[in-house]
Amino acid sequence: MTFSLMKVDKIPTEKVIEHTINLQYRGQSGALNESLADCYGIMLKQWKFNQRDPKEADWEYGGGAASPHGEGQRNFKSPTEHGQPWSMDDYNELDEDDNFGVHHNSARFNHAFYLIAIWLE
Repeated sequence: MTFSLMKVDKIPTEKVIEHTINLQYRGQSGALNESLADCYGIMLKQWKFNQRDPKEADWEYGGGAASPHGEGQRNFKSPTEHGQPWSMDDYNELDEDDNFGVHHNSARFNHAFYLIAIWLE
Protein backbone atom coordinates (compact mmCIF):
# COMPACT_ATOMS: atom_id res chain seq x y z
CA MET A 1 0.00 0.00 0.00
CA THR A 2 2.79 2.44 0.83
CA PHE A 3 4.48 1.87 -2.51
CA SER A 4 1.31 2.45 -4.54
CA LEU A 5 0.33 5.50 -2.48
CA MET A 6 3.65 7.20 -3.16
CA LYS A 7 3.67 6.22 -6.83
CA VAL A 8 0.13 7.46 -7.49
CA ASP A 9 0.87 10.89 -6.08
CA LYS A 10 4.44 11.12 -7.32
CA ILE A 11 3.75 10.95 -11.06
CA PRO A 12 1.44 14.00 -11.16
CA THR A 13 3.90 15.80 -8.87
CA GLU A 14 6.72 15.15 -11.36
CA LYS A 15 4.63 16.73 -14.12
CA VAL A 16 3.80 19.80 -12.00
CA ILE A 17 7.49 20.23 -11.21
CA GLU A 18 8.46 19.74 -14.84
CA HIS A 19 5.98 22.33 -16.10
CA THR A 20 6.27 24.96 -13.35
CA ILE A 21 9.99 24.92 -12.60
CA ASN A 22 10.84 23.85 -16.15
CA LEU A 23 13.53 21.36 -15.17
CA GLN A 24 14.66 19.20 -18.05
CA TYR A 25 14.03 15.56 -17.08
CA ARG A 26 17.56 14.29 -17.67
CA GLY A 27 20.93 14.54 -15.98
CA GLN A 28 21.31 16.80 -12.93
CA SER A 29 18.15 18.85 -13.43
CA GLY A 30 16.20 15.62 -13.88
CA ALA A 31 17.70 14.26 -10.64
CA LEU A 32 16.51 17.40 -8.84
CA ASN A 33 13.05 16.98 -10.40
CA GLU A 34 12.98 13.33 -9.30
CA SER A 35 14.08 14.24 -5.79
CA LEU A 36 11.41 16.94 -5.36
CA ALA A 37 8.77 14.37 -6.30
CA ASP A 38 10.38 11.80 -3.96
CA CYS A 39 10.28 14.34 -1.11
CA TYR A 40 6.57 14.87 -1.68
CA GLY A 41 6.05 11.09 -1.72
CA ILE A 42 8.00 10.51 1.50
CA MET A 43 6.10 13.31 3.28
CA LEU A 44 2.82 11.79 2.16
CA LYS A 45 3.90 8.36 3.41
CA GLN A 46 5.01 9.74 6.78
CA TRP A 47 1.78 11.73 7.16
CA LYS A 48 -0.36 8.70 6.22
CA PHE A 49 1.34 6.50 8.83
CA ASN A 50 1.49 9.26 11.47
CA GLN A 51 5.29 9.36 11.53
CA ARG A 52 5.72 12.81 13.07
CA ASP A 53 9.23 12.45 14.49
CA PRO A 54 11.76 12.57 11.63
CA LYS A 55 14.34 10.74 13.73
CA GLU A 56 11.96 7.78 14.12
CA ALA A 57 10.28 7.96 10.68
CA ASP A 58 10.74 5.46 7.86
CA TRP A 59 12.92 7.14 5.22
CA GLU A 60 12.73 4.25 2.76
CA TYR A 61 11.12 5.45 -0.47
CA GLY A 62 9.03 2.90 -2.34
CA GLY A 63 9.14 0.31 0.44
CA GLY A 64 6.41 -2.25 0.77
CA ALA A 65 5.16 -5.54 -0.56
CA ALA A 66 5.16 -4.30 -4.16
CA SER A 67 8.91 -3.64 -4.06
CA PRO A 68 11.49 -6.34 -4.73
CA HIS A 69 12.19 -8.24 -1.50
CA GLY A 70 9.98 -5.77 0.37
CA GLU A 71 12.73 -3.16 0.15
CA GLY A 72 12.50 0.40 -1.08
CA GLN A 73 14.04 1.91 -4.16
CA ARG A 74 15.79 4.79 -2.40
CA ASN A 75 16.77 5.54 1.18
CA PHE A 76 16.83 9.20 2.20
CA LYS A 77 18.77 8.46 5.39
CA SER A 78 21.40 6.20 3.81
CA PRO A 79 21.54 6.53 -0.01
CA THR A 80 24.33 4.00 -0.47
CA GLU A 81 22.03 1.28 0.86
CA HIS A 82 20.59 1.07 -2.67
CA GLY A 83 23.83 1.90 -4.49
CA GLN A 84 23.16 5.60 -4.92
CA PRO A 85 25.89 8.24 -4.55
CA TRP A 86 26.47 10.33 -1.43
CA SER A 87 28.20 13.21 -3.17
CA MET A 88 29.05 14.84 -6.47
CA ASP A 89 32.32 12.91 -6.41
CA ASP A 90 30.21 9.84 -7.21
CA TYR A 91 27.97 11.56 -9.76
CA ASN A 92 27.36 9.33 -12.77
CA GLU A 93 25.13 10.17 -15.72
CA LEU A 94 24.73 6.46 -16.51
CA ASP A 95 22.90 5.96 -19.78
CA GLU A 96 19.79 6.99 -21.60
CA ASP A 97 17.67 4.26 -19.95
CA ASP A 98 17.54 6.40 -16.78
CA ASN A 99 17.49 9.76 -18.59
CA PHE A 100 21.17 10.03 -17.75
CA GLY A 101 20.88 9.26 -14.05
CA VAL A 102 17.71 10.98 -12.80
CA HIS A 103 16.82 8.16 -10.39
CA HIS A 104 20.36 7.17 -9.47
CA ASN A 105 21.55 10.71 -8.75
CA SER A 106 18.45 11.98 -6.92
CA ALA A 107 19.88 10.54 -3.68
CA ARG A 108 22.06 13.56 -2.89
CA PHE A 109 19.04 15.85 -2.84
CA ASN A 110 16.93 13.29 -0.96
CA HIS A 111 19.63 12.99 1.70
CA ALA A 112 19.80 16.79 2.03
CA PHE A 113 16.02 16.82 2.60
CA TYR A 114 16.45 14.19 5.33
CA LEU A 115 19.22 16.21 7.03
CA ILE A 116 17.08 19.38 6.97
CA ALA A 117 14.11 17.49 8.47
CA ILE A 118 16.30 16.17 11.29
CA TRP A 119 17.81 19.61 11.88
CA LEU A 120 14.40 21.35 11.98
CA GLU A 121 13.04 18.84 14.46
